[in-house]
Amino acid sequence: MSIDYTLVKKILWSISGTTVILSGIYLNIDTKKLLLLIQNVDWLSYCMIMMLVCVSTLVVDVISFGSAYKRHLLPGMETGSLLFLRGSILLAVSTLPPAAPLVSLAYFKNQGINFTRTVSVELLVASMDIIGCITILTVSLLLMPAAFNWIGVISIIGFWCLFTGGVFAFKKNRTSLSKHSLFAIMKQLDSKDYSYLYSSRLSLALVHLVALSFLLNISSIELSLTQLMIFSPLFVASAFLPISAGGYGGPQGAAVLLLVYNWELASIESAIAFSVLWSTLFLIGRVTIGGLITGMLWQYSPISRNGLTKNSDRGDKPYHQDEEVLR
Repeated sequence: MSIDYTLVKKILWSISGTTVILSGIYLNIDTKKLLLLIQNVDWLSYCMIMMLVCVSTLVVDVISFGSAYKRHLLPGMETGSLLFLRGSILLAVSTLPPAAPLVSLAYFKNQGINFTRTVSVELLVASMDIIGCITILTVSLLLMPAAFNWIGVISIIGFWCLFTGGVFAFKKNRTSLSKHSLFAIMKQLDSKDYSYLYSSRLSLALVHLVALSFLLNISSIELSLTQLMIFSPLFVASAFLPISAGGYGGPQGAAVLLLVYNWELASIESAIAFSVLWSTLFLIGRVTIGGLITGMLWQYSPISRNGLTKNSDRGDKPYHQDEEVLR
């Protein structure tokens, strides 16, 4: 019951945060000018770029999470099962973000894998996302002129807080870190494993960066390379924060704060038009791809396979719990 209550609180918090941000912005914009900007945008280019971003998201998720799942959770995981799981998560994170983590937890629980280990594997890959963003922000600071940029520094600190907060999120007894499943998993990885996960997640961050450079150009908003390298990680990450619902809220706030108030590179209407189009097409693209994958591969779902089908009947063998002991 407590889990359900927590989920409801997260959903309400996301909706409330999005409502507050969008309402505050709405009071300061010219609605007619905003609608005109949206109407005159190059919709074909926007749609093509965002569809490529959504496809890239699924591909990178399958590659990176698939590697982690097969290494630490389910060595015999079928490709169809992997595609179904990531497609379902893509659909869930687009429509009901707070509930998205429950998809993988429920799937692997059906395979006999405990909660802690599943969370640790998900957290391992997510931490590579954060480190990838930190990498881009750090490079932007190195390329920056002598002027000190407080936004980049604060952003790096913020992402490190997300990283450390995630590591300790499921740790009740912090005095014995070596017993945390995440640390057990990390000790089993070699440099090639880390490089593989890091490079795959960094590549997705770079896809977003390149896509945003084109979309901003289409919207007649010009950023320098260093500004783009600061804007991209913050803008994309804001779509997944608790203050965002369905990809709305965070991106609009980030666009206004950075493009309008800090850098003064765009009018508030231009920033909102750009960010709303991005959020809308990102939502539609992920829902479409996730929905198609989920529907086409439904036969791989636990429900289709009669819920508690034995692993031996499918050839899948879960990672044995005794193997969690550190080596």
